[in-house]
Amino acid sequence: MNIVIWILIFLFFLISAAGVFVPLVPDTIPLWGAFLISRLLDSPPQLSGTFWLGMVLLSIFILLSDYVVSSVFANRYGASRLSVVGVIAGLLIGPLLMGPVGIILGPFLCVLAVGLIQNRENQDQIFKQAAASVIGVFSSSVIKLLLQLIMFIWFLSYMF
Repeated sequence: MNIVIWILIFLFFLISAAGVFVPLVPDTIPLWGAFLISRLLDSPPQLSGTFWLGMVLLSIFILLSDYVVSSVFANRYGASRLSVVGVIAGLLIGPLLMGPVGIILGPFLCVLAVGLIQNRENQDQIFKQAAASVIGVFSSSVIKLLLQLIMFIWFLSYMF
């Protein structure tokens, strides 16, 4: 029975990692599923309050990282507040309308559209802002994978 549970735990962690890149696949919920499934082991180790607090904080950061990191990158190139809202809207709507490609094109097209509506004269700067939002999305994905790896290693350190 323990082998089946461990296989499920690793599957949940793999699904979580895939969720970073595949729209509509959650990236934090499977992590928590793995933590909860581990409670079904024959002799589950005690997970401390520090562990649970750390997992909650890291989970919140993972959930917010797409929006925060993409917005920071767009702001570095002088994006307006409305363009930053465009980044967030693109991250939410893009994958729904365009599938996996929408993760990249959604923020890019939204920032581009907002920039062109607000300031048609400086198209080079608008393009840089849109490109920066895409770089932010990629950076956020790397950050999320690293945080998930930290969570996984921290979890395994309690298990063994």
